[in-house]
This record gives sequence, structure tokens and C-alpha cells, in this order.
Amino acid sequence: MENRFLITFVSTHDAISAEKILSQSIKITIRPTPRQITSSCGISIELQDLDFCIRNSLFSRIKIHKIYKYEDGNYAEVCP
Repeated sequence: MENRFLITFVSTHDAISAEKILSQSIKITIRPTPRQITSSCGISIELQDLDFCIRNSLFSRIKIHKIYKYEDGNYAEVCP
């Protein structure tokens, strides 16, 4: 089973900036942010390889609100 992670943002501007940076190095999917997670920004980024982003310091270049892992039909926060 593949891992799925969801990155949320405070603003749409932060989400668009992150899309530009992450999409150069890794496959991502832009999707609506589920309301049960947050209502601060309606755009989130889904990805499978969180470790790649961490190893290559991609997260140091973007403004993240929170990161969630999708498991068993629920989102569990993995990084504030």
C-alpha cells in the first residue's frame, strides 16, 4: 500500500509557491483541502514520497501549515 501525504497551507499564495518548487523535483497532485482538516486554505498538495522532500531539504523552501498522512480513511497529523 502506498503512502499518501497531504500538505496544507495558510494561504493560496503559499500553496502556489510550494507547487512551483515541489513539482520541479517530485510528482505532486493539487487537490482541495478536506474541510475536516482545516478551512484556512482550500488548496493542498498530495504526494507519496515525503522522505525525498525531507532528504533534499525541499520543505525548507516552502511555507507549510501542517502535513498529514492518509491512513485507514482518516488524516493523521505527522508534522506541525
